[in-house]
Formats: sequence, structure tokens, C-alpha cells
Amino acid sequence: MNIQLVRWPHATLPVELGALLAESEEAGVEWMARFAQQWQDRPFLDAGEGLFLAMLEDVPVAMAVISRDGMADDPDAGRLRYIFVSPAVRRQGIAEALVTAALVASDQRWQRVTLHTDNPNAAALYLRHGFRESHEAARTTHVRLNPRQKKTAP
Repeated sequence: MNIQLVRWPHATLPVELGALLAESEEAGVEWMARFAQQWQDRPFLDAGEGLFLAMLEDVPVAMAVISRDGMADDPDAGRLRYIFVSPAVRRQGIAEALVTAALVASDQRWQRVTLHTDNPNAAALYLRHGFRESHEAARTTHVRLNPRQKKTAP
């Protein structure tokens, strides 16, 4: 299977993404329903942000988003969210590759990245990527401090 990762560069979502969003809804992933509207309101195209797609023959089969953390009152906080992998292509390292790509993109912008998950397999993935469990804020279960942007004391 030849899956390619793409950072989506356009303000308009690809039409083909509709099938993946519908699949997530059918799978009962309720939070994915908010993605298209949030993208339409403000595409995540600023520095440190991005929509990452795993494409199989030009069809999205998985996605992940990194964006400003709108839940935090911190201009240096990003949020990893909207991660969904089609059941047909799970267990192939796609989520791992998407998270890696999103974090690499975020490293030059965010001092910390937050996320929320209630999935133990996803939590293990995030821990491997340097996140730690955190319940310091509502709807946040994990935080990753950017290893490249350590603040130094004056």
C-alpha cells in the first residue's frame, strides 16, 4: 500500500475528504463533525498550524490537525486534534507518521502542545512522542513541552 503524507496548503478542503469525515461519523467519532465548520471559519494555515492527510491514490484515508490552542489563554500553545485513521488502514503506522509530521511543523511555533484523548492506544502514542499526562485545564489530557524552545532564565 503506497500511502503518502501531505500537508494541505489550501483554504478549501479537498472534496475527497468528505468520505473520510462521513466514515468518522459512521464510526461514532462525534468530535470529527466539528472539523469542517472550524476549518471553514478559519483554515489552520498560520505558522505552526496544518492539516496533514494520509493519501492512498489521491484519496484521504487519515488526517491530523495542529493549530493554535483556542481553549488556552496562551499565545504559545498549540493543540493536536482531529486525528482519525480509517479502520481499513489502521495498524500501519499512519497515526504515528501524522503525529510526527504535525509536531515537526509545530516545533518552530509552539512552546507547548496540548490534546485530549480518552483512547488508551492513542494515549500511548502521544506518550511516545514526549507528551505527559496533564489535567491542568479542561478538555486537556496531555501536554508536550517543545524540546526545541526551552525558555531560559534571564
